[in-house]
Amino acid sequence: MLFAAAGLALVLAGCGARWERSLSDARRFAADRGFTQVRFDAGDYLITGFHSQGRGDDLVVYIQGDGRPYLSRATVSPNPTPDFPVALALAVQDPAPNVLYLGRPCQFTGPEQPDSWRECAPVDWTLGRYGPQMISAMSRALDQALRRFGARRLHLVGHSGGGAMAALLAASRNDVASLITVAADLDHQAWTRHHGVTPLADSLNPVDAAPALRAIPQIHFCGEQDAIVPPATTAAFFHALGNAPCLQIVNVSGMGHGRDWIGPWRTLLGHRSALACFPDPARIRIFPE
Repeated sequence: MLFAAAGLALVLAGCGARWERSLSDARRFAADRGFTQVRFDAGDYLITGFHSQGRGDDLVVYIQGDGRPYLSRATVSPNPTPDFPVALALAVQDPAPNVLYLGRPCQFTGPEQPDSWRECAPVDWTLGRYGPQMISAMSRALDQALRRFGARRLHLVGHSGGGAMAALLAASRNDVASLITVAADLDHQAWTRHHGVTPLADSLNPVDAAPALRAIPQIHFCGEQDAIVPPATTAAFFHALGNAPCLQIVNVSGMGHGRDWIGPWRTLLGHRSALACFPDPARIRIFPE
Protein backbone atom coordinates (compact mmCIF):
# COMPACT_ATOMS: atom_id res chain seq x y z
CA MET A 1 0.00 0.00 0.00
CA LEU A 2 2.98 2.32 0.50
CA PHE A 3 4.02 4.18 -2.60
CA ALA A 4 6.59 6.60 -3.94
CA ALA A 5 6.84 9.85 -5.85
CA ALA A 6 5.16 10.27 -9.21
CA GLY A 7 7.33 9.94 -12.28
CA LEU A 8 9.29 6.90 -11.12
CA ALA A 9 9.64 3.84 -13.28
CA LEU A 10 6.52 1.98 -14.33
CA VAL A 11 7.23 -1.72 -14.74
CA LEU A 12 5.28 -3.12 -17.67
CA ALA A 13 6.46 -6.69 -18.07
CA GLY A 14 4.80 -9.83 -16.82
CA CYS A 15 1.67 -8.29 -15.35
CA GLY A 16 -1.04 -9.69 -17.59
CA ALA A 17 -0.71 -13.20 -16.25
CA ARG A 18 -0.83 -11.95 -12.66
CA TRP A 19 -4.10 -10.01 -12.96
CA GLU A 20 -5.65 -12.80 -15.00
CA ARG A 21 -4.72 -15.31 -12.31
CA SER A 22 -6.13 -13.00 -9.64
CA LEU A 23 -9.41 -12.70 -11.55
CA SER A 24 -9.60 -16.45 -12.09
CA ASP A 25 -8.90 -17.12 -8.41
CA ALA A 26 -11.48 -14.54 -7.31
CA ARG A 27 -14.08 -15.96 -9.69
CA ARG A 28 -13.53 -19.48 -8.37
CA PHE A 29 -13.49 -18.34 -4.73
CA ALA A 30 -16.74 -16.42 -5.22
CA ALA A 31 -18.48 -19.19 -7.17
CA ASP A 32 -17.70 -21.72 -4.44
CA ARG A 33 -19.66 -19.46 -2.08
CA GLY A 34 -22.63 -18.79 -4.34
CA PHE A 35 -21.48 -15.49 -5.86
CA THR A 36 -21.40 -14.87 -9.61
CA GLN A 37 -19.26 -12.41 -11.58
CA VAL A 38 -20.88 -9.19 -12.80
CA ARG A 39 -19.58 -6.15 -14.64
CA PHE A 40 -20.72 -2.54 -14.79
CA ASP A 41 -20.06 -0.13 -17.65
CA ALA A 42 -18.97 3.12 -15.99
CA GLY A 43 -18.03 5.02 -19.12
CA ASP A 44 -14.25 5.32 -19.13
CA TYR A 45 -13.99 2.26 -16.86
CA LEU A 46 -15.47 -1.22 -16.68
CA ILE A 47 -15.89 -2.29 -13.06
CA THR A 48 -15.83 -5.95 -12.03
CA GLY A 49 -17.81 -7.36 -9.12
CA PHE A 50 -19.35 -10.50 -7.65
CA HIS A 51 -22.97 -10.78 -6.53
CA SER A 52 -24.77 -13.12 -4.14
CA GLN A 53 -27.62 -13.61 -6.67
CA GLY A 54 -30.25 -12.41 -4.20
CA ARG A 55 -32.61 -9.46 -4.47
CA GLY A 56 -34.27 -7.02 -2.09
CA ASP A 57 -34.74 -3.36 -1.27
CA ASP A 58 -31.39 -3.21 0.54
CA LEU A 59 -28.14 -3.81 -1.34
CA VAL A 60 -25.01 -4.34 0.76
CA VAL A 61 -21.95 -3.32 -1.25
CA TYR A 62 -18.40 -4.26 -0.24
CA ILE A 63 -15.76 -2.07 -1.87
CA GLN A 64 -12.26 -3.35 -2.55
CA GLY A 65 -9.20 -1.59 -1.20
CA ASP A 66 -6.48 0.02 -3.31
CA GLY A 67 -5.10 -3.33 -4.42
CA ARG A 68 -1.55 -3.10 -5.70
CA PRO A 69 -0.86 0.52 -6.68
CA TYR A 70 2.89 0.23 -6.21
CA LEU A 71 5.33 -2.66 -6.49
CA SER A 72 7.68 -0.91 -4.07
CA ARG A 73 8.25 2.57 -2.71
CA ALA A 74 10.09 3.39 -5.95
CA THR A 75 8.07 1.53 -8.59
CA VAL A 76 4.53 2.18 -9.79
CA SER A 77 2.57 -1.00 -10.44
CA PRO A 78 1.37 -1.48 -14.03
CA ASN A 79 -1.87 -2.96 -12.70
CA PRO A 80 -3.72 -2.37 -9.40
CA THR A 81 -5.50 -5.74 -9.25
CA PRO A 82 -5.24 -7.12 -5.69
CA ASP A 83 -3.37 -10.37 -5.19
CA PHE A 84 -5.97 -11.29 -2.59
CA PRO A 85 -9.25 -9.32 -2.42
CA VAL A 86 -9.90 -9.03 1.31
CA ALA A 87 -13.22 -7.24 0.76
CA LEU A 88 -14.47 -10.21 -1.27
CA ALA A 89 -13.55 -12.57 1.57
CA LEU A 90 -15.62 -10.35 3.88
CA ALA A 91 -18.55 -10.05 1.46
CA VAL A 92 -19.08 -13.78 1.05
CA GLN A 93 -19.59 -14.09 4.83
CA ASP A 94 -22.39 -11.52 4.92
CA PRO A 95 -25.77 -13.21 5.59
CA ALA A 96 -27.77 -10.43 3.90
CA PRO A 97 -29.66 -11.71 0.83
CA ASN A 98 -28.51 -9.00 -1.58
CA VAL A 99 -24.73 -8.58 -1.37
CA LEU A 100 -22.38 -7.16 -3.98
CA TYR A 101 -18.59 -6.98 -4.00
CA LEU A 102 -17.14 -4.25 -6.21
CA GLY A 103 -13.58 -3.99 -7.40
CA ARG A 104 -12.19 -0.55 -8.15
CA PRO A 105 -11.61 0.99 -11.58
CA CYS A 106 -8.78 -0.74 -13.48
CA GLN A 107 -8.76 -3.80 -11.21
CA PHE A 108 -9.37 -7.29 -12.63
CA THR A 109 -8.52 -6.18 -16.17
CA GLY A 110 -5.44 -5.15 -18.11
CA PRO A 111 -4.16 -3.51 -21.30
CA GLU A 112 -4.36 -6.91 -22.99
CA GLN A 113 -8.14 -6.35 -22.97
CA PRO A 114 -8.63 -2.82 -24.32
CA ASP A 115 -12.42 -3.16 -24.29
CA SER A 116 -12.32 -3.28 -20.48
CA TRP A 117 -9.00 -1.48 -19.78
CA ARG A 118 -10.29 1.60 -21.63
CA GLU A 119 -8.92 4.85 -20.18
CA CYS A 120 -6.96 3.30 -17.32
CA ALA A 121 -3.72 5.11 -16.49
CA PRO A 122 -1.35 4.94 -13.49
CA VAL A 123 -2.77 8.11 -11.93
CA ASP A 124 -6.06 6.24 -11.51
CA TRP A 125 -4.57 3.91 -8.89
CA THR A 126 -1.86 6.16 -7.46
CA LEU A 127 -2.24 9.89 -6.80
CA GLY A 128 -5.80 10.02 -8.12
CA ARG A 129 -7.15 6.81 -6.61
CA TYR A 130 -9.91 8.76 -4.80
CA GLY A 131 -10.25 11.44 -7.45
CA PRO A 132 -13.56 12.82 -8.78
CA GLN A 133 -13.33 10.61 -11.85
CA MET A 134 -12.99 7.49 -9.70
CA ILE A 135 -15.88 8.52 -7.44
CA SER A 136 -18.05 9.17 -10.48
CA ALA A 137 -17.23 5.78 -12.02
CA MET A 138 -18.02 3.91 -8.82
CA SER A 139 -21.24 5.87 -8.39
CA ARG A 140 -22.33 4.90 -11.90
CA ALA A 141 -21.70 1.27 -11.01
CA LEU A 142 -23.85 1.66 -7.90
CA ASP A 143 -26.66 3.20 -9.94
CA GLN A 144 -26.62 0.23 -12.29
CA ALA A 145 -26.42 -2.26 -9.43
CA LEU A 146 -29.51 -0.79 -7.74
CA ARG A 147 -31.51 -1.25 -10.93
CA ARG A 148 -30.10 -4.66 -11.78
CA PHE A 149 -30.67 -6.19 -8.36
CA GLY A 150 -34.00 -4.54 -7.53
CA ALA A 151 -32.75 -2.42 -4.62
CA ARG A 152 -33.64 1.04 -3.35
CA ARG A 153 -31.11 1.57 -0.55
CA LEU A 154 -27.36 1.11 -0.29
CA HIS A 155 -25.35 -0.13 2.68
CA LEU A 156 -21.69 0.53 1.93
CA VAL A 157 -18.84 -1.48 3.46
CA GLY A 158 -15.24 -0.69 2.58
CA HIS A 159 -11.93 -2.25 3.58
CA SER A 160 -8.74 -0.16 3.66
CA GLY A 161 -8.82 2.26 0.71
CA GLY A 162 -12.24 0.87 -0.10
CA GLY A 163 -13.41 2.45 3.14
CA ALA A 164 -12.19 5.83 1.93
CA MET A 165 -14.05 5.27 -1.33
CA ALA A 166 -17.19 4.18 0.57
CA ALA A 167 -17.11 7.33 2.72
CA LEU A 168 -16.71 9.59 -0.30
CA LEU A 169 -19.53 7.81 -2.12
CA ALA A 170 -21.81 8.03 0.91
CA ALA A 171 -21.16 11.76 1.17
CA SER A 172 -22.07 12.28 -2.49
CA ARG A 173 -25.32 10.27 -2.63
CA ASN A 174 -28.75 10.42 -0.98
CA ASP A 175 -29.55 6.68 -1.03
CA VAL A 176 -26.92 5.39 1.42
CA ALA A 177 -28.64 3.99 4.50
CA SER A 178 -25.48 2.97 6.38
CA LEU A 179 -21.70 3.04 6.18
CA ILE A 180 -19.18 0.57 7.60
CA THR A 181 -15.43 0.93 7.18
CA VAL A 182 -12.74 -1.58 8.09
CA ALA A 183 -9.14 -0.46 8.66
CA ALA A 184 -9.93 2.50 6.41
CA ASP A 185 -7.72 5.36 5.33
CA LEU A 186 -10.11 8.18 6.23
CA ASP A 187 -7.59 11.03 6.09
CA HIS A 188 -5.04 10.36 3.38
CA GLN A 189 -3.12 13.55 4.13
CA ALA A 190 -2.42 12.34 7.65
CA TRP A 191 -1.69 8.88 6.25
CA THR A 192 0.89 10.07 3.70
CA ARG A 193 2.55 12.28 6.32
CA HIS A 194 2.76 9.35 8.71
CA HIS A 195 4.49 7.13 6.15
CA GLY A 196 6.58 9.88 4.58
CA VAL A 197 5.26 9.28 1.07
CA THR A 198 3.85 11.38 -1.75
CA PRO A 199 0.53 13.12 -1.04
CA LEU A 200 -2.46 11.96 -3.07
CA ALA A 201 -2.68 15.32 -4.78
CA ASP A 202 -5.33 14.27 -7.30
CA SER A 203 -7.65 12.67 -4.74
CA LEU A 204 -10.55 13.85 -2.63
CA ASN A 205 -10.06 13.36 1.10
CA PRO A 206 -12.75 11.67 3.24
CA VAL A 207 -11.98 13.98 6.16
CA ASP A 208 -13.26 16.90 4.09
CA ALA A 209 -16.51 15.03 3.41
CA ALA A 210 -17.09 14.10 7.06
CA PRO A 211 -19.71 16.79 7.78
CA ALA A 212 -21.91 15.34 5.02
CA LEU A 213 -21.82 11.96 6.77
CA ARG A 214 -23.08 13.05 10.18
CA ALA A 215 -26.65 11.85 9.66
CA ILE A 216 -25.71 8.45 8.21
CA PRO A 217 -25.61 5.52 10.67
CA GLN A 218 -22.01 4.32 10.57
CA ILE A 219 -19.50 2.01 12.21
CA HIS A 220 -15.75 2.31 11.77
CA PHE A 221 -13.68 -0.74 12.71
CA CYS A 222 -10.08 0.12 13.59
CA GLY A 223 -7.29 -2.36 14.28
CA GLU A 224 -5.31 -1.42 17.37
CA GLN A 225 -2.21 -3.09 15.85
CA ASP A 226 -2.71 -1.72 12.35
CA ALA A 227 0.68 -0.51 11.10
CA ILE A 228 -0.63 0.39 7.63
CA VAL A 229 -3.47 2.68 8.78
CA PRO A 230 -2.64 3.42 12.43
CA PRO A 231 -5.64 4.65 14.44
CA ALA A 232 -3.92 8.01 14.98
CA THR A 233 -4.15 8.78 11.25
CA THR A 234 -7.96 8.70 11.38
CA ALA A 235 -8.33 11.00 14.40
CA ALA A 236 -9.02 14.10 12.30
CA PHE A 237 -11.85 12.34 10.47
CA PHE A 238 -13.62 11.46 13.71
CA HIS A 239 -12.99 14.96 15.04
CA ALA A 240 -14.57 16.40 11.88
CA LEU A 241 -17.67 14.30 12.53
CA GLY A 242 -17.93 15.96 15.94
CA ASN A 243 -20.63 14.65 18.27
CA ALA A 244 -22.31 12.82 15.42
CA PRO A 245 -25.38 11.00 16.74
CA CYS A 246 -24.96 8.19 14.21
CA LEU A 247 -21.29 7.31 14.78
CA GLN A 248 -19.78 4.24 16.39
CA ILE A 249 -16.06 3.49 16.50
CA VAL A 250 -15.02 -0.07 17.29
CA ASN A 251 -11.36 -0.52 18.20
CA VAL A 252 -10.49 -4.20 17.74
CA SER A 253 -7.66 -5.28 20.02
CA GLY A 254 -4.83 -7.25 18.45
CA MET A 255 -6.08 -6.60 14.93
CA GLY A 256 -3.84 -5.49 12.07
CA HIS A 257 -4.72 -4.35 8.59
CA GLY A 258 -5.31 -7.11 6.07
CA ARG A 259 -6.42 -10.72 6.03
CA ASP A 260 -6.72 -11.01 9.80
CA TRP A 261 -10.11 -9.26 9.54
CA ILE A 262 -11.51 -12.26 7.69
CA GLY A 263 -11.61 -14.64 10.66
CA PRO A 264 -13.68 -12.53 13.09
CA TRP A 265 -15.76 -10.80 10.43
CA ARG A 266 -18.95 -12.80 10.92
CA THR A 267 -18.79 -11.96 14.63
CA LEU A 268 -17.99 -8.31 14.00
CA LEU A 269 -21.02 -8.09 11.73
CA GLY A 270 -23.08 -8.48 14.90
CA HIS A 271 -22.36 -4.79 15.56
CA ARG A 272 -24.47 -3.99 12.51
CA SER A 273 -27.61 -4.60 14.55
CA ALA A 274 -26.70 -1.47 16.53
CA LEU A 275 -26.48 0.76 13.45
CA ALA A 276 -28.64 3.71 14.41
CA CYS A 277 -28.55 7.33 15.48
CA PHE A 278 -28.37 8.09 19.19
CA PRO A 279 -29.05 11.23 21.21
CA ASP A 280 -25.68 10.91 22.96
CA PRO A 281 -22.30 11.67 21.33
CA ALA A 282 -20.18 9.18 19.43
CA ARG A 283 -19.69 5.87 21.15
CA ILE A 284 -16.33 4.13 21.19
CA ARG A 285 -16.16 0.40 21.86
CA ILE A 286 -13.29 -1.97 22.41
CA PHE A 287 -13.67 -5.46 20.94
CA PRO A 288 -13.48 -7.97 22.49
CA GLU A 289 -15.14 -6.15 25.37
